[in-house]
Amino acid sequence: MNRRQAAQEVLRVAKDLSAMDFPTKDALEKYLHDHPGADKSRHVVTDKREQKRRDYIKQKREKEKAQRKEKEKQTGFKIPLHVRHHPSLVKERAERDRLGY
Repeated sequence: MNRRQAAQEVLRVAKDLSAMDFPTKDALEKYLHDHPGADKSRHVVTDKREQKRRDYIKQKREKEKAQRKEKEKQTGFKIPLHVRHHPSLVKERAERDRLGY
């Protein structure tokens, strides 16, 4: 994994550290009013496009994980992490996504 991929992974994990996402600022303020002990820094307001993007990425990761597990089950061989994230495979996966298959 190169530095860019590592940085992207850190950003992805950091975004997932929020406790709750709220659709509007009013909803966030109401929640914080009802829960005075809540950590304000862990609750965020996200717009619908951002939420759809997160859901899409999450579904995509789950689908890839299920496909990988199925392949590992069929072959009886677990693909090592360093091979799964090998630059040539990442590039190939990006190309498949770009072409839509």
